[in-house]
Amino acid sequence: MTMRPFRILRTRASGRWTATLPVAWAVLPLAALLVTGCATGKEAGLSGPQGAVPAAARPAPPERPRMGLGVLPADPGAYYHFMRGYRMELDRSYDLALSEYLSAQSYAPDDLELIARIADLYLKNGDVRGAIEMAEKGLDIAPGMPELLHFLSSLYLKEGDFSMAVITYRRLLEHNPDDIKVYYLLALAYVRESRFEDALGVVAEARQRDPSSGLPDYYVGRVYKAQGENNRALDAFRTATRKEPMLEAAWLDQADLYEQWGREEKAREVYETVLSRVNPDSAMAHDRLIQIYLKEGDLDQVLAHLDAMLLANPRNPSLLYRQAVVLSELKRLDEAIQALTRVLALYPSDIRSMEFLGGLYEQAERPEDARTTYQQILELEPDYYKAHMHMGYLSDRLGDEAGLERAVQAVAAYLDENPEDATPYRFVGWGHMQAGNYPAAVEVLERAVALEPDNVELHFSLGAAHYEAKNPEQVESEMRWVLERSPEHASALNFLGYFYAERGERLDEAVKLIQKALKLRPDDGFFIDSLAWAYYQQGRLAEALKLQKEAVAKAPQEDGTLYDHLGTIHLGLGHTESAREAWLSALRLKPDNDDLRARFRAAGMGDPDQEVPLPSPEEGQAPSQAATAP
Repeated sequence: MTMRPFRILRTRASGRWTATLPVAWAVLPLAALLVTGCATGKEAGLSGPQGAVPAAARPAPPERPRMGLGVLPADPGAYYHFMRGYRMELDRSYDLALSEYLSAQSYAPDDLELIARIADLYLKNGDVRGAIEMAEKGLDIAPGMPELLHFLSSLYLKEGDFSMAVITYRRLLEHNPDDIKVYYLLALAYVRESRFEDALGVVAEARQRDPSSGLPDYYVGRVYKAQGENNRALDAFRTATRKEPMLEAAWLDQADLYEQWGREEKAREVYETVLSRVNPDSAMAHDRLIQIYLKEGDLDQVLAHLDAMLLANPRNPSLLYRQAVVLSELKRLDEAIQALTRVLALYPSDIRSMEFLGGLYEQAERPEDARTTYQQILELEPDYYKAHMHMGYLSDRLGDEAGLERAVQAVAAYLDENPEDATPYRFVGWGHMQAGNYPAAVEVLERAVALEPDNVELHFSLGAAHYEAKNPEQVESEMRWVLERSPEHASALNFLGYFYAERGERLDEAVKLIQKALKLRPDDGFFIDSLAWAYYQQGRLAEALKLQKEAVAKAPQEDGTLYDHLGTIHLGLGHTESAREAWLSALRLKPDNDDLRARFRAAGMGDPDQEVPLPSPEEGQAPSQAATAP
């Protein structure tokens, strides 16, 4: 699951930041999400694009054997139950339909249509063994019936009984030795048993019956590929495409080998050949090119191939969802929202898509639409804690303290029922911090750490909670624990550096920690603020002032602590009026900062409460240019 990036928030009590819990939007990491499992099917003993097997030779999934008799049971009792079962089957009430067909069979035990339907319903209900037993019963009545034999062999493959699949395919060939596709299915069954010589022998039999076809060469390549003899496999696939240039599967297996060898340029060339000369709608070629371009970070090409796939399947929800993910990564949020809206038009109750849509609305600065989407999730699943977490973060963003409190209570109630789930603890701890209840936050996060003692982010959150609870030894201990295990953890580097700077301790180390954090996130306004404050504590006031102005300009939102620091640095340099302006801005943003009021008066600046409230400075405007009271 991808996680929402840390939003830097200021806690209401101290004004210093903590990182919020990253909430899962139910969006997978981009690379994982774009892997569709598009019939690559690396089954036991096989590799390569199984879904690309030519339709005439591809092992089909089990399907009901169609007898083609068109004869209903003659017995009145069988007919009655058959018709009831048929109606229930049309309604997809498969359990009830199966019960009725079994009742019908008690009147007509040798009826092949009933046997076929019962076997099919056993399979639909997940009872593969029951389906096998029923198909075998049918073959006792009609030993050479090809529909039942195909059905039974596919069931054996599904169950992993390859030896019985081999026997059943052999029975098929006894009754119809000219059915070429059965030779290839039998060869694949031998491969699954690692009987490679037998597989090659069966393919040789098929070649005798169809010597000009490229299929025997293709299946020879498949056998070699399963053995790991990839050079011989490539030669066979090339021979197949020379004989039959439109044999898509042979092209795709060549490209797959190139990918295995790390020759992605060559693989790309072959996939493009498939699309330009063989099948412009090849889902496998498009999907593999998507994976290649994804590794290269070329999201525009990823999107182009998804768009091409959607031209052929415009109502495919999986493709639309993947398109939305890529569009969101490209920051084309309106288009991503449109793609997800199309998914939800097809599947209105798909919570994963609804969560993703809510997150996109938040990114697009459409908080009310996000709130409506999360509320719709909760109407479908009132106890879905992740939706409550989303609502909590959104409520905090909108200044809705009551909404945040409701969300925290709902997630806390979930934890009462599910105390072993560590993820929600972090949200509840953050909610307690937002409410200023720091001991409760520490207690909740300590429970989470006990459940997942190696979770770096939980330890980071616990350290932040200890900071707000004024437990300095635990702050240092937790942050150092995080950095020992994750030396590049930018937030922990900055946190510990600022912690030392604020206390005026270990200032050289503080500077080094924050500078390392800034190498990882050079434009983070809060990190720049931390370095400015460390410089101030070192007496490097001119450097501190330059950095502090940069921090104010780059912070994602106006922040009282940054203006407080700016005013303090100005005052240290003797810039009294600039200090006064910055502190008034700080008090406008944090009117409950009594400590700053006291410093304002002590500096001889008068009573800040008598000042006319200041408008927000324009974005990017230096505090010294902000409007001030007369």
